Amino acid sequence: MNTLPPMIVLAAGRSTRMGSPKALLTVHGRALLEHHICACMESGCETAVVVLGHQADHLLSRLNLRQARVVINRDFDRGQFSSVRTGLREVLHVPAHAAGQATAAFVTPVDCPPLPRVLLESLYRRVSAPDRPAAAVPLAGGRPGHPVLLGREAMLGVIHAADDASLAGVLSALGSRVATVETGLDAIRWNINTPEDLRRYLEGGAPEPGGPTRDAPPDT
Repeated sequence: MNTLPPMIVLAAGRSTRMGSPKALLTVHGRALLEHHICACMESGCETAVVVLGHQADHLLSRLNLRQARVVINRDFDRGQFSSVRTGLREVLHVPAHAAGQATAAFVTPVDCPPLPRVLLESLYRRVSAPDRPAAAVPLAGGRPGHPVLLGREAMLGVIHAADDASLAGVLSALGSRVATVETGLDAIRWNINTPEDLRRYLEGGAPEPGGPTRDAPPDT
């Protein structure tokens, strides 16, 4: 099984709408964040980079994150983009990459349920194609979702963007350099943001739709 790029899991927000940390939500007997880490390992991602922020010490004491690289975003109240940047800085400097030459990284919020390797492979194939797009975004019925795969051009775009930028803005600025991959999977647009979303998800339904073009509030 070929190794896939690192997966950055964003879990730094306040989870205001949920009322408790989304990373700790119990899904089929395991914390949601732990599901993400296991999915990364089973899918053959090089590593899982977990970005914590709000209540980081509490989450570290409650979760088994030994298989992940954990980084803390001290500026999590600035919004989700600050966590994307924190995760990418870690990816670009992990020891396995000489001189920070990482070429790609997946990005997903913790409230988006983990998805199968076949989806990750389709995004990676697209970013690895001869035209080398800057990023690949999965679609379901033409609508974007997660995870997003950022190539090196998009990664550096995030790192060098203004502090008040957004991932949606960076991708928009790249224009036709951003590729899309139609997946046919409605699950790429699921977000477990509220207790009702969690109930529907556990019952086999679909939570609130979302995607990388939404500007997530700081409590995400």
